[in-house]
Amino acid sequence: MLPIDSSYSASVLPLPGGGLLWLERHDDMAAGEVEWLGGDEAKKRLRNHSVLFCHKEMLTTAMAMPTSQVRGLDVLELYAFTRPTLFAVPNVAGLAEALGLDKKDQDKEKVRQIRRIAQKLLGELKGLPEASKREAIDFASMMMQGGWGWGTHVLKTLGVPLPVSVGAVDDRVAHIWQRLPSVPDQTMSPASPPPTSLDKPIADGEMLNRLKDMLGKKPVRHGQETYCTGLAPAFARKATHVQTVLAEAGTGTGKTLGYLAPATVWAETNEASVWISTYTRNLQHQIEDETKFRYGDEEERKLQVVTRKGRENYLCLRNLEEKLNQAINKNPDHLIALGLMARWAMASGDGDLTGNGYLSWLTDLFGWGLTRGLSVKSEECTHTACPHHAKCFIEHNHARARQSNIVIANHAVVMIMALINSIIPRPDRPPPTRYVFDEGHHLFEAADSAFAIQFTAEKAADLRRWLRGDEKNRHGINQRLRYALGKNDEGLEALKQVETAATLLPIDWKKLLAIKSEATAMEGLFSLLREIILEEGKSQHGEYSLEVRIQKKHEAAMKAKLTEVHEDIKTLMAAVRYLNRFLENLLKAEGDVLEKQNRQIIEGIHRGLQWRVLYPLDAWRALIVSIVDEESDRRYVDWLELTRSDGKDSDIGIHRHWLDPTLPFHNLVLKPADGVVITSASLTDHRKSHNKNSAEWEFAEKLVGARYLKHQAAHINVASPFDYAQQARIFVVNDVPILGLGKTTGKTSTGQVQDHAQAQAHAIAKLMIAAGGGGLALFTAIKRLKMVHRHLLPLLAEAGLPLYAQHIGRTSRNTLVQVFRAEADSCLMGTDALRDGVDVPGESLRLLVFDRVPWPRNDVLFTARAAAFGREDWQNRLVRMRLRQAFGRLIRHENDRGVFVMLNTQMTKFRDAFPPEIKIVTASVDEVASKVGNFFSDLNRKHQK
Repeated sequence: MLPIDSSYSASVLPLPGGGLLWLERHDDMAAGEVEWLGGDEAKKRLRNHSVLFCHKEMLTTAMAMPTSQVRGLDVLELYAFTRPTLFAVPNVAGLAEALGLDKKDQDKEKVRQIRRIAQKLLGELKGLPEASKREAIDFASMMMQGGWGWGTHVLKTLGVPLPVSVGAVDDRVAHIWQRLPSVPDQTMSPASPPPTSLDKPIADGEMLNRLKDMLGKKPVRHGQETYCTGLAPAFARKATHVQTVLAEAGTGTGKTLGYLAPATVWAETNEASVWISTYTRNLQHQIEDETKFRYGDEEERKLQVVTRKGRENYLCLRNLEEKLNQAINKNPDHLIALGLMARWAMASGDGDLTGNGYLSWLTDLFGWGLTRGLSVKSEECTHTACPHHAKCFIEHNHARARQSNIVIANHAVVMIMALINSIIPRPDRPPPTRYVFDEGHHLFEAADSAFAIQFTAEKAADLRRWLRGDEKNRHGINQRLRYALGKNDEGLEALKQVETAATLLPIDWKKLLAIKSEATAMEGLFSLLREIILEEGKSQHGEYSLEVRIQKKHEAAMKAKLTEVHEDIKTLMAAVRYLNRFLENLLKAEGDVLEKQNRQIIEGIHRGLQWRVLYPLDAWRALIVSIVDEESDRRYVDWLELTRSDGKDSDIGIHRHWLDPTLPFHNLVLKPADGVVITSASLTDHRKSHNKNSAEWEFAEKLVGARYLKHQAAHINVASPFDYAQQARIFVVNDVPILGLGKTTGKTSTGQVQDHAQAQAHAIAKLMIAAGGGGLALFTAIKRLKMVHRHLLPLLAEAGLPLYAQHIGRTSRNTLVQVFRAEADSCLMGTDALRDGVDVPGESLRLLVFDRVPWPRNDVLFTARAAAFGREDWQNRLVRMRLRQAFGRLIRHENDRGVFVMLNTQMTKFRDAFPPEIKIVTASVDEVASKVGNFFSDLNRKHQK
């Protein structure tokens, strides 16, 4: 039984239809009457009692209460403490399933289950080995200093006498870096020489035989065999040109194993890595899981397969240390979250904050800053200048990747790595020669981001912090470099010049703006840019970022400021180059006698100054010169932008994007490679046009950079094996008004907006009720989502269907998707982020409703590309691809069934976005709801039982 004390009075559970279930605490878990409480009484009880519950954020969102008004014990915190890396869906049913408890479908039984969950978790702690018990006691004691309610329960369970006195905080418990292994020496120093040849031939039929082995007893489908063998040119012996294959494979083809088979054969034959790149983390995890069909032994798989992500995906030990120090001195309540994060990091082994072993709902409970915010942006990381570099999770990951057969990366990592290699070649660490780009339809978008130049206040401030540290001298390279240089006067003087020149960069432009102060020329420039943007954008406040083109009438004022900034950049570049030359000469002259740690610090900073400082400064300098000299480069699109987040100004500056970002992608990635596969379920635009000389393949080649290749890429197209005519339906509703945004449109009154929001809510409710749940409603604007949500929530609650939504409360997207996936009858509302890369298989996603056609935003960059590529072709293709990707979420397996509904008759012009065998029916919402109900009638009967 749970220890008897006054830590909580009752177990509680919010209901989808409103209200709260309340179960008074008893020594006998089966005892007690479950009460239903209405809104006012429920809130009164919650404010006046400490309670036992599951997921505080979902509870307070359901009850429309501030989180500060709810006190008690969240079983999710106890789960995270006890099972730090074993994921569970963050609701009562999910925790019960993870713990092997009986499934309870009735809400009254679920509220009783909360206590059983806590009892089971405490029982697991009691059964830990002695060493693990001692560690758990240390962590619980530290977290109690922050007021952790579970502390007394945990300590009593582990045999610590009560009452427990709360003494001074011992933060050393969470100093996990002291217990982590170091990156092996041979991977911290220059790697061994690369293989002399990566061109060993693969015997005929070997790829297909590997695929058969991986499938085991399952037969190889004809389409999968065609796909696998068609990739052979990308894994053939070196030719005089890049051997590129563009492969479209419909959903259900089995393309993951189709490309893993040749990739693993080539990697094992040549003892080198094949890089498999995706766009979304979800697909990275799926591919990693599929590699078990080749590397069945888990230990072998850890050696042969590595998933690489950007630095912002991993816990930073330096950030953890700083947050702990702040918790001790200022915010002891943060010790709860930091204790749980430290326990997770120790158990995870890889520190991956976006991996399958991370309890993503911790961010819901404790906020970004104490969870996912413990990562580090690539522009902030000081690499070898960090005191935790030898224990760093990211460095471990990179070291493993250099020794593995398969590296599962993402498009951004591949492109940034290629860019760095072009600036700082590392002969000892040559770039990959063979790539597979899955989700190839996103290459244009990924390249657009990776190769863009952002001369902004935040980027400049980040650069200052990287060089000097913040005003408390933390996180900069200067402190560590000063340590590594010792008493070398020339080096220290060179470093001092850089520190002085770095003061020309801004500190905090928003703070200085508020007090009307401009300490540097750059701060003056950014203040001017803000005035220009607000004048042209005509919006002092708003939710959305503002963009304007550089106009003639502002050129004189801008040129004066830009000229001053240009001189400051030249001054800083001169100081950095002087320091870098000194470091290079020092390594040549004394590299062999320098202490190992000092040499590593100097080597890392020498490389970092080239990539992290000189590269962006030179790009900013070139951008300024083109504006001042009015020498427009047609390869680029430039504009001014005031970036906003949550309705607040977050950055200001000048942006430069490639008009065609696949050109640098070709030059830096495709051209140096020996073989490349670019694959997707939607590379071409129309399903009806698949011959290799069609305009659709030509357009596909434009979007992936293949048009710049000297030799024609090979084309493969394998149709989906699904029977879409039987498995799917597509409807267009013709009697629901388009929801505008009131006064912002200049056309629709506020009253009409509310009427339209209600009409959309009623339409979506009819459809979701007809489907029996399992519905995802996608909106093209957050504001519209919120307006409809207010009306939709009570309609679905009355029907007994739970509704979850992005942007309503603090619950993260990941948590919402996890709960939606687990509850087959629930419904979800979301925006673009849920359209791509979210895998919700089976009955949990059987209805997809779009509020309107997902037109691209008519911003500066879109306008420029529409002019270059043809507005209608460019715009309509983007819409078709978005619709295809969304439809592809519905049918993932041969037994899936799904319905796609558009509440906008403009979709009729995009029929080619969908499988041609499906007839698109246009009808009233009542007619469509009736057809949806008939299509899912057997499913609805099953769920009603």
